[in-house]
Amino acid sequence: MASQFRSSLYRVGSVLLHPRQAFEVMVHEDVSIGLPLLLAAAIFFAEGALIVSAILRAIPLPLGFLIALAGPLAGLGCAVAGVLWLGIEALLFHVNTVLLGGEGDITRMFSVVAYSVLPVSIPLGAFALAVLTGGLGALGWLALGGMLWIAALLWGIVLRVIGTSVNYNVDAGRAFLAAVLIPLADLLFVVFLGKYGLVLILAAYGLAYYFTRVQRSRQRETSLVVEEGGEHEG
Repeated sequence: MASQFRSSLYRVGSVLLHPRQAFEVMVHEDVSIGLPLLLAAAIFFAEGALIVSAILRAIPLPLGFLIALAGPLAGLGCAVAGVLWLGIEALLFHVNTVLLGGEGDITRMFSVVAYSVLPVSIPLGAFALAVLTGGLGALGWLALGGMLWIAALLWGIVLRVIGTSVNYNVDAGRAFLAAVLIPLADLLFVVFLGKYGLVLILAAYGLAYYFTRVQRSRQRETSLVVEEGGEHEG
C-alpha cells in the first residue's frame, strides 16, 4: 500500500513538473485511468463545496446546518458533472487530433485531460482560507486565489497540449489546434449561435471526416501503386 501511494505521488509530481516524460511513460505503459479521475473528481468536489459554502456564509442568517448539508451535495454534483465534462473534452480532443493526422488512444486522452485539472488544486487552498476567514480578511485570500487560478488555468492548458502532442504523436502546433483553438471555436459557435452553431459544428466535423477518409484512401492507393511498381522493377 505504501509503495503504491509513493508511486501515485511520484506520477502526479512528474505530470506537473515533467509532463512530457510523464505522458511518454503513459503511452508506453498500461497506466490506470483511476488515479487521474479520482484526483479530478476530488478537485471538482472541493470547488463545488467551497462555492456553495461561500455563498451561504455571506447570507446574514444562522445557516450552519444548511452549509453542512448543501456544501457536500453541491460538491458531489460538481464532481459528477466535472467527470462527464472531462469525457466530452477527451472525445472532442481525440476527434480533432485524428482529423489533423494524429493516431492515439482515447482512454489515455481521458487521463491527460483529468491530469490537466491538477493545477487547480493550488488556488483551492487560498479560496478555502477566504471562506473560513470571512469579512475583509477574505479579500486578500481571494485576490491571491484569483491570481493562482489564472496561473493554474494556463498550466492546465500547457499540460493538455503536451499530453495531446505525446499521445497522438503530433507536433505542438497541431496539438494546440486540437486541444485549445478548435474547442474554443466550437464553444463560441454554440454560445453565440445556439442550436444553429451546433448544427454547423456537426456539419463541419462530418465534412472534415469525409475528406480525411478520402485523402487517406488516396494516399494508401498511391502507396500500393509505388510498392507494386518497385516490385516489377525488381
